Amino acid sequence: MQINIKYLSSKWLIPFLLIALLVTISINFHYLVFHTFAEYFAVFVSIGISLISYHTYPLTNNRYLLFIGLGYLWIALLQMLHTQTYLGMPFYGIESSDVSITFWIFSRIFEALILLVAPFMRYVEYKSYKVTILFSIITTIIIIISMNFPPKLFIVGEGLTDLKIGLEYFIIALLLLTLYVNKLHKSEFTSVVYQAMKYAIGLTILAEISFTFYSNVYDYMNVVGHTFKFLSFWILLQAIIKTSLEDPISLMRKSATTYEVIPYPSIIVDRSGIIRQVNRAACTSLNKDEADIVGMRNHDMFHPKSIKEELCPICQSIIDNEELEDCVLGNKELGTVTQYALSPIHTTEDKINGMVQVSIDMTHTLLLEKSLLNQYKLLQNIIDTVPVRIFWKDENGIYLGANNLFVKDAKLNSLNQLIGKSENDLVWEKEEIERHIKDDEDIINSGESKIQYEETRKNKNAETTYLSSSKVPLKDDSGQIIGVVGSYEDITKRKNLEYKLEKQQEILRYQAHYDVLTHLPNRVLLQDRLIQAIHKAKRSKSEFALLFIDLDQFKQINDTLGHQVGDEVLKIFASRLKNSIREDDTLARIGGDEFTIILENLKSLEDASTLAQKIIENAKQPIDIAGHLLYVSSSMGISIYPKDSTEMQDLLKYSDSAMYKAKEEGRNNFQFYSPEMTQIAMSRVVMQNDLRSAIKNEEFVVYYQPQIDISSEKETLVGLEALVRWEHPQLGQIPPFQFIPMAEETGMIVELDKLVMKMAITQVAAWYKEGLNPGVLSLNLAMKQLHQDDFIPTIKKIIEESGGIEKKHLSFEITEGDLMINPESSIEKLNMLKELGIETAIDDFGTGYSSLSYLKRLPIGKLKIDQSFSRGVPNDRDDVVISKTIIALAKNLNMKVIAEGVETQEQKDFMYENGCYEIQGYFYSKPLRADEAREFILKYQQ
Repeated sequence: MQINIKYLSSKWLIPFLLIALLVTISINFHYLVFHTFAEYFAVFVSIGISLISYHTYPLTNNRYLLFIGLGYLWIALLQMLHTQTYLGMPFYGIESSDVSITFWIFSRIFEALILLVAPFMRYVEYKSYKVTILFSIITTIIIIISMNFPPKLFIVGEGLTDLKIGLEYFIIALLLLTLYVNKLHKSEFTSVVYQAMKYAIGLTILAEISFTFYSNVYDYMNVVGHTFKFLSFWILLQAIIKTSLEDPISLMRKSATTYEVIPYPSIIVDRSGIIRQVNRAACTSLNKDEADIVGMRNHDMFHPKSIKEELCPICQSIIDNEELEDCVLGNKELGTVTQYALSPIHTTEDKINGMVQVSIDMTHTLLLEKSLLNQYKLLQNIIDTVPVRIFWKDENGIYLGANNLFVKDAKLNSLNQLIGKSENDLVWEKEEIERHIKDDEDIINSGESKIQYEETRKNKNAETTYLSSSKVPLKDDSGQIIGVVGSYEDITKRKNLEYKLEKQQEILRYQAHYDVLTHLPNRVLLQDRLIQAIHKAKRSKSEFALLFIDLDQFKQINDTLGHQVGDEVLKIFASRLKNSIREDDTLARIGGDEFTIILENLKSLEDASTLAQKIIENAKQPIDIAGHLLYVSSSMGISIYPKDSTEMQDLLKYSDSAMYKAKEEGRNNFQFYSPEMTQIAMSRVVMQNDLRSAIKNEEFVVYYQPQIDISSEKETLVGLEALVRWEHPQLGQIPPFQFIPMAEETGMIVELDKLVMKMAITQVAAWYKEGLNPGVLSLNLAMKQLHQDDFIPTIKKIIEESGGIEKKHLSFEITEGDLMINPESSIEKLNMLKELGIETAIDDFGTGYSSLSYLKRLPIGKLKIDQSFSRGVPNDRDDVVISKTIIALAKNLNMKVIAEGVETQEQKDFMYENGCYEIQGYFYSKPLRADEAREFILKYQQ
């Protein structure tokens, strides 16, 4: 191998310049100056060699360079003492040149011995500090001898002594021996280190030869010798820099980001076969640390021991810088097979600077390949023995293989008769063939499997055979669909058995969860439904009621008329209960004459009390059984979730307790578990009954509240709002907020609205006939009334029966919140009112979150500012902003606007100043009876 002269030549500029400088100094000045500079340059180079080799050792793991570096540190010290004691130097006052020459001779012998021993230290495990101590002892001995017992090596006027010349030739002999040893160990060096050492030692030999010819310590041969010596030091330094710093860093930079992620053992090896870097996988495979691998020979660590290195194809490829792929070597000792690959690493000059070696253990793979053939034969045997029909075909529907059972089903004698055929070549029915072909196409086109789907097949006796079939896409190694794999088995017997078992299980499930007599859920199913109701109510934070119902005196019916009649009574009563509840509610018979109802999504206690009262009334209806007219009653207890409890057993227990309390109260009634709830519910029931009677008996009075136009100095009456009051015969006058919500909940609001409309329209029509001008009559309209199918005909009929009133004198007010519940339906009905010529206003505007997109579509003529905003102006900032916004909105939508609830002059002034010119409120008048309203109308007409 040739030394990289290009690399070294690029480093020659500095030493040649230094040499030129030093020669110039020796010619123009005293030789002593040249000698001092030359020796100190050598000292600095020696120290550089020492520091670089020591500090880069963890990177190179090169014990050869480390040993040399440790030695050159002490050689630098001896050279410095040689320089300081040189004849003419002023430091020690030495008159003889023997001291300096002794330092020179011993330091050269020391250096030659270090270079000679270094190759043998390549594989020796040694500690740096121990070598340093040894070298320090040797150096100390040399210093003592040189300073105190220097031999006679130079005689002034005569020149060098024979001892001096003999020692020089001894040094030359040691260096020649070193060259020979290095050559023997050539394969253990990198090419750069080996060539550099060869040239460095050669220059050192020339230097030593030069030092045998001078007769004066300032002789020119000294200049020549020091020049050769300096050059040898420089070559050695450059080789160490390249080997210890540049090459490892270059290798790391080129490979660290790539080969470390390779999951296989990967190393970087130089051209001499020395390992420079390893990845984690390589350390793991060898079970060694990186420091124990780097610097070792690649062949010794990774290649079979049975192959000599010079015969190893991988090592030869590294030497020849050849890329290598799929090189498989067997290791007989370990019983393994490894596949190797080599990839060159190029320098910037496109020169190969090393190789990346990747090794893959193929032992397991080869064993797998060997077993695959056996497994294929075994697989075919297994497929032939499984009790399921198996087949596979290509994407064109051509059969590729199957097991014996499928071959027999196809009425064939062997697998060879099947392969190559399609569905149309087999014995299946035409309809079945078409189904199979379609299934295959769907699976190939979609790539989705059909697993365990059932299909039927008719046999020759027209009997149905049930098959459990599966089909999956057949894919190649690249994942491309190339066909279909299918299987099926005859499950006719299993299907028949499953059908019988399912029927039996249905009977058992029904008997376990339902009452045989009434076919209602029993106690077991009730408890399950009750648990579900608790979970549902907990999630939705809602309430539900549990009603516990017991027939009064039912035992007497059984005792006197027999259990058969009693059973009929229970079935009829159960039917009446079922007709009383909603579809989502749960009705159960939990034993004897005891029933329960789970009433979910409870909006108010009135829902439970209303249902309870309904059940009690239905139970009173006579029952005709076998000529017996029977009258029964029921007692009922009610518990509420979560008010009474959140536990299932507690709810059952509390409703049962409330039922017994109902019996104690005389039967034929219901009781809540909480006494105060019972009282509230009973009062609600009483009020509902009274309200129904009040509508029937027309116990209501209409009051009228004036609406004033303040746009001009002369204020005018523009209308009246009709407000209903209930004149209860016992309780006196009841305000609307106490009965209107109940009327809406029970649906009685429809009849109540009709009654109020009839009374108010008749009264206003009479005033107009009398010559009075009450303005527009505003009537509050419930949404349930608006959505009645006969709403428009009803309005027309009331107007006709009232004695005739112009439709322009009528206006309906609908609350904003009600209007937004079903705006699409409301738009349709309000358009019908508009076609009649009747105006519509939105009441309580600003409280119902209207959608502007709907507002502009609604046929609305007026917005009514809610009294909660009117009463806050002008002092409440929020009410001021909202009121102004409503007024501006009305103007932009070409609507009129009226403010209700105006009670003070300040409120009136605010509305006027901001463009709201219609006012309603106590500032002008409270709601008035008809006679009082007539007087008010007369006053404004005057």
